[in-house]
Amino acid sequence: MNNYIMHQFKATEQFLSEITPIKKFKLNTKGRDFVIGDVHGEYSYLMALLDHVNFDKNKDRLFSTGDLIDRGHENEECLRLLAEPWFHATLGNHEAMVLMFFYGQMDPGLWIANGARWAVHYISSYQNKKFDSKYRFSQDAAEFWYELVPLIMEKMSKMITVRLRSWKKFHVVHAELNSHNFKLTDKNLLNAKFVNAAWTYNSDYGGIGDECDGMWRRSIFNGANPDLVRASVSEDYLSTIYSGHTIQSNTPFRVGPFVCLDTGSFMGNKQQYGISMTMPETGETWLSNEFGVSPIEISDPESRKKQWLP
Repeated sequence: MNNYIMHQFKATEQFLSEITPIKKFKLNTKGRDFVIGDVHGEYSYLMALLDHVNFDKNKDRLFSTGDLIDRGHENEECLRLLAEPWFHATLGNHEAMVLMFFYGQMDPGLWIANGARWAVHYISSYQNKKFDSKYRFSQDAAEFWYELVPLIMEKMSKMITVRLRSWKKFHVVHAELNSHNFKLTDKNLLNAKFVNAAWTYNSDYGGIGDECDGMWRRSIFNGANPDLVRASVSEDYLSTIYSGHTIQSNTPFRVGPFVCLDTGSFMGNKQQYGISMTMPETGETWLSNEFGVSPIEISDPESRKKQWLP
C-alpha cells in the first residue's frame, strides 16, 4: 500500500480514536426516552414527531442513530441539535465525512456527491479562508467550522447504551457492530475496548478503512441474514440494538435483537418513506413525512415474507 493511502488511513484513525466509544445513560426517572432513525437534514419532520408525542425537553430524552445531515433541506438546524441537553447521537458516516474533510482526508467533491450540496459555500469559504457572513445560509462559515464541527467530536459517540425500567436497557449505533471473535452481549457492550473493536474495521495493516462497521456495515439488514445474527449473539442476554444507515421502506425492520430505524427521510416517495421514531419502553413507533405523523409497526423477516406473498 502506497504511503499516501497509508497516511490517509492513519489520519482517519487518529480523529476517530478521539470519538467517545460509549456514552452510558442512567434510568430516566422524570420522563420518557425515544430513539430516532437517520434524519438527513429533514428537521421539520423530526419536530413534527416531537410535537406529536408532546415531547418535554425538560424531562424527555431523544437518542439518534446519526446521519443528521446531507441529502435533506435543513442541515444546519439538525447539527445544532447536538447542543441541546436532551439530544444525544451516535456518529454517522455523514458526520464522519465532515470530519474527514475538515482533517484533509476527503475530497470535497466526494462529500458533495454524497448529499452535501447545502455545504458548498462552507466548503469554499473554508478552502479560501474567507470567513464572513455573506452566504445564503442561516449561519456564517466561521460558526459552522469552529462551533458546529467541534460539537460532532464532543457530543457524538460510537455507541450509546441507555438503562430502562426493570433493569432493562437498549443500545444505539449508526450501522452495525461486528463481534469478530467475541459475542455481542450487554456485558461486552459496557466495555469501551470491546466497543472500539466491534465498531471499527481492523484491517491487515491495523488502520480503519472505509468499511468501518459502526458507520458502514449493512450485513444484517441487507437480506436479513439470520446466520449472521446467530453468530453475533451468544446465549447471554443482548438488549435491542437500534441502528440506521440501511434504508427500509414502509416500516423499521427487526432481525433478532437488531432494529433498523432508517426509513429514508429524504426519499421521494413519501408514502413509503420518512423519519421513524420509537419509544423502547412501550414499543410505540411513528413515521413522519410530508403527509404528517402516523403510527406504524416494526416489522420482522416473517412479516416481510407475508407482504411479498400475492
